[in-house]
Amino acid sequence: MKRVLYLVFCLAILCVLGGCKESNGEKVLRVGCEPTFAPFEFTEEGHFKGFDMDLIRAVGKKAGYDKVEIVNIGFDALIPGLKSGTIDLIVSGMTITEERAKEVDFCAPYYTSGLGIIVLKDRKDINSIDDLRGKRLAVPLGTSGEHKARTVPDAKVITFNTNTDAVLELENGSADAVINDRPVLGWYLAKGGAERCRMTSDIMESEQYGFAARKGDAKLTAKLNAALAEVAQDGTYVSIYRKWFGEEGAEKAASALSNEAQKAVQKNSLASPADAGKGIFPTKGFAEILNFITGILPLLLSGAMVTVRISAISVGLGLIIGFAFGIMRICENRPLRWLATIYTDFIRGTPLLVQIFLVYFALPQLLGIRIDPFVAAIVACSVNSGAYVAEIVRAGIQSIDSGQMEAGRSLGLTWGKTMRHIIVPQAFRRILPPLGNEFIAMLKDSSLVSVIGFEELTRCGQMVIARTYASFEVWLSVALIYLIMTLAVTRLVWFLERRFANNA
Repeated sequence: MKRVLYLVFCLAILCVLGGCKESNGEKVLRVGCEPTFAPFEFTEEGHFKGFDMDLIRAVGKKAGYDKVEIVNIGFDALIPGLKSGTIDLIVSGMTITEERAKEVDFCAPYYTSGLGIIVLKDRKDINSIDDLRGKRLAVPLGTSGEHKARTVPDAKVITFNTNTDAVLELENGSADAVINDRPVLGWYLAKGGAERCRMTSDIMESEQYGFAARKGDAKLTAKLNAALAEVAQDGTYVSIYRKWFGEEGAEKAASALSNEAQKAVQKNSLASPADAGKGIFPTKGFAEILNFITGILPLLLSGAMVTVRISAISVGLGLIIGFAFGIMRICENRPLRWLATIYTDFIRGTPLLVQIFLVYFALPQLLGIRIDPFVAAIVACSVNSGAYVAEIVRAGIQSIDSGQMEAGRSLGLTWGKTMRHIIVPQAFRRILPPLGNEFIAMLKDSSLVSVIGFEELTRCGQMVIARTYASFEVWLSVALIYLIMTLAVTRLVWFLERRFANNA
């Protein structure tokens, strides 16, 4: 056994050293993207593919890099990741906007797009942006589609982590329309979505995509702009464009990129050397951070109230489910024991995130019904909590001396009455601390319901970051609110423990 452990340890060391050796001496460009934006970036058979991926690899090679390393990051976390130094560049179909230009430096625009709207085929009442008034709009978080949706009067905007989730919301009938970039929506329709959905003829405002570098990194942007001009002129860009979008517009797009890149190269050459490193790691004063946190606190607190409500209802229902299945796990009826064992093993053996997806996305497609996000969150969290409570109850009951049950039965009590009047009251005092831990765990795990557009505490934090890119201040505030909530629950459990101990 020692030899086996020694060999495993040596193998691990060799793997680490091998990885280090591979990167030594190489010029590596770390590129962040969210690969759920086909045909620009997506994954297939474990590889990053798409127009953006082919283009940045070609540009990186022209810029003198030995390797372009793609890092999978959520779209709303790309700019914070860039500012923190996790990545060197963002290549993720990012639209060039004034707000983003304050946080990052964009290279020359490499693609011109526009926003589009898709609806279910049978929706004949929606044909333009004006028809979306008062409707439920599904959009990916932090995108230009979300910004446009929030300008629609009286519209209910539901944000999702990916375009795929937003489209599923539409297909399930829980949203009236999806707003996103037209090439991405067109790709979805071409891959089978046209059987269920259609794109309106309304083309909203032209947009340009650009590579985003860290603010003040003039050296990198100059190299990339020069490389973009080169790929636009030597035919590389045209071949990549034709591969993903066909013949139409390839030459025109290459010509536009060449002109924009040359302008950017000239602008880089005129930049002051003193500004080259300016703003790479911008800092804020304490007063500025405090004012920012004070401004976002009302939104975060509203999200915290939603978190508490979901957790309280889920654990409350979970207690009922858990006590029922916990007793079933140790009852004398064999079919009931099997049923309880299957339930607890399945729920505890699958992630809560998967269970949320099953309830909210899979069930509506299977049953042909629409499930409200709040109901889906409560159902998934309650069923999940119930499985863990069931095991807590089972362990608590089995910790009571078996002689207690025998004594109750010898007095003429039935199995059920013995459990109710003798075993469960004693077991409850023992399981109170783990039940408190379950509630604390649910407070934190409830953040997963954000994937279905539910605006609890974590989702509110993501929404603020998507708008302000101030990740440090936001996540610090969110963490402190979670800490306060968990400490409050801990103190409540301690109080109940002492109360029951005094009454024992």
